[in-house]
Amino acid sequence: MKSLFLKFNFLLTSYLLADYNFENITVRDGLSDDQCLSISSDKSGFIWIGTNEGLNRFDGYSPKIYRSNPFDSTALSGNKIFDTYTDKDGYLWISTDKSIDKYLHGSNSFKRFSTGTSPTYIVEDNNGNIWVATLSNGLFRINKSNNKVTNFKFSPLDPTSISSNQFTHTQNTSIIVDSNDNMWIATQNGLNFFDSKSEIFRRFYSKKGDISTISSNIINTIYFDGNFVWVGSPKGLDKIDINNFNVSRESKKNWNSML
Repeated sequence: MKSLFLKFNFLLTSYLLADYNFENITVRDGLSDDQCLSISSDKSGFIWIGTNEGLNRFDGYSPKIYRSNPFDSTALSGNKIFDTYTDKDGYLWISTDKSIDKYLHGSNSFKRFSTGTSPTYIVEDNNGNIWVATLSNGLFRINKSNNKVTNFKFSPLDPTSISSNQFTHTQNTSIIVDSNDNMWIATQNGLNFFDSKSEIFRRFYSKKGDISTISSNIINTIYFDGNFVWVGSPKGLDKIDINNFNVSRESKKNWNSML
């Protein structure tokens, strides 16, 4: 029975892969580095590969390498590419060790938006803003229409500020948009609800012995299913009703991803 299953599995795999040809592209083929950290496609159909040693644009034939240049402010801000993100208009955004860069198709150059430290997550809302979480410099919002940058940071004197300035590269998802166009931001010290109209933060912290609070202040991932925000942490899975902000703890296991 096991032998029959293995034969069936082999035949199914062979059938599914029959129409695909795989090609291995390395530094010998012009890639800047063999360790690829991110892959995205843009509105022109190019494939962009981020590596430890620069950004690569692949047209289906050969890579074109983009690297940082300390004497050129229109070049990449850094050579280690942590992530690439394509927005709703098809434009590419690149996170380096200290900036988020936007690729400008017409001039084949980059527009830098300094973040002071490495961006950890990039997402776009429904109002034309790019949101960027960073390692230790809080949250950034970039208005795509006028390039205005707003930096949201924790303030111990302001209870309506974000709960922490710290995010990590190991977080699966740290920023989401709900059905009311409000933002939810998961940090390394609490969860935050950002009201897009008042532009203030509401903090959610874990409290020992209180099951009506989130399981942990260290958050690995968040997800919105259309009705509820799900919060995954090292201590469990929580569900939050976006209408009344009620928290219910669903599981005590470690959650890193909702997918």
